[in-house]
Order: sequence, then structure tokens, then C-alpha cells
Amino acid sequence: MSRTTLLGDPHRGVEGELDLDASIIDYFPDLPGADQITPRQLLQHTSGLGEYLDDPLVLDDAQREWLPAELIAVAETGGRFGAPGGAANYANTNFIVLGEIIEQVTGAPWVDAVRTRIVEPLGMTSTALIGSDSATGYTLVDDVFVDATYQLHPSVGGAAGGLESTTRDLLSFATALARGTLLAPASQTAMQTFVPGEDYSSFGVVHS
Repeated sequence: MSRTTLLGDPHRGVEGELDLDASIIDYFPDLPGADQITPRQLLQHTSGLGEYLDDPLVLDDAQREWLPAELIAVAETGGRFGAPGGAANYANTNFIVLGEIIEQVTGAPWVDAVRTRIVEPLGMTSTALIGSDSATGYTLVDDVFVDATYQLHPSVGGAAGGLESTTRDLLSFATALARGTLLAPASQTAMQTFVPGEDYSSFGVVHS
């Protein structure tokens, strides 16, 4: 299987053009506190940014096309989880911001980077942006399966979840990721490094 380096060095990202530990202020000069947020924190969900996906502003208008800037603004309006560098709190907003950074660094849509660095090298022939002919999907509402295929416009997922794939392609991706043939060794180590998350000790979950 061929190797593609998504993040070649733990401190220098895409071919040295992105410092994972430098602030994102140059990419998001109008985002409050951007000088304290780094790409690594976005990847680790320790940026403190809030979530847009469960906000009524999005859910009540989820079938229209949303711009990344709009999704980020919704997350900001809803408030943040905490300060940058704190406990990990999963937020799709992190990936939306990362997608925008990728586009600024490469000068092309984020999906192009995914295609040339992951999809094509791994032979994932059935992975692409969600289209109008997507496979039928369902969600559970009051114990009843309801068609949710077009519940959300693909732009609501964006760089956080705007792709569709098949189980075969996902297996190829997961296998390459697990075997270390997708990322450079240093990035593989960084990906597997434990990051403390929220305090769930009241539920009997203790991070060690």
C-alpha cells in the first residue's frame, strides 16, 4: 500500500507550510482569542471552541446551504467550552476551522487535499462529497426509524462531515491508519497520544 503523508512532522504540518503549534491568528484575525488557539488544539479538540451542530439556529434551518463562517459564528454565539489548551471537548467547529485553514494554505478546497492525500492513494473509489443521490439514511425518533437522508444539507457537515463513503473504503482508511501507512511516524505518535477530556468521574469514568 502506498504511503501518503498528511502531517509529516509533529511540529511542521503540510510540507512545512503550517506550524501546528503556532496560533491561527493569521488565518482567523477576527476570531476572538485566535492568537491563543493552535492547529494542534483544533485537531485535539482542546481549542475550547463551542459546537454549532446542536444549535437550534442550525437545526431549524438545516436544509439550506451554510457557509463555514456562518457555522463558526453560530458556535461562537452559543459560547465556548473553555479556554484554549484545556480539557478535550469534541466540537465539529474545530474541523470547520481546520478546513478553512487548509484552503488558505493550499489555495484549494479542503476536499481536494483529502482526495489527493488520502482518498486516491488508498484507492478509495467510492468516497466523495455528499451528493443528491446519496444512499438512504435513517435516524431513530421515538423508537421509530425515520428517513433522514436529506435532513441536513451537506454543507452543515462541511469539513467535519461532508463526505460519504462505503464500508469497503472506510475499512481501507481505518486499516491504513491503524497500520501506520497513512501518516508519517511522528504524526502517528502524536495522533495516538492521550489527551485528557472532560471530567466524567461522576459517571464512573476515570482518565488515567
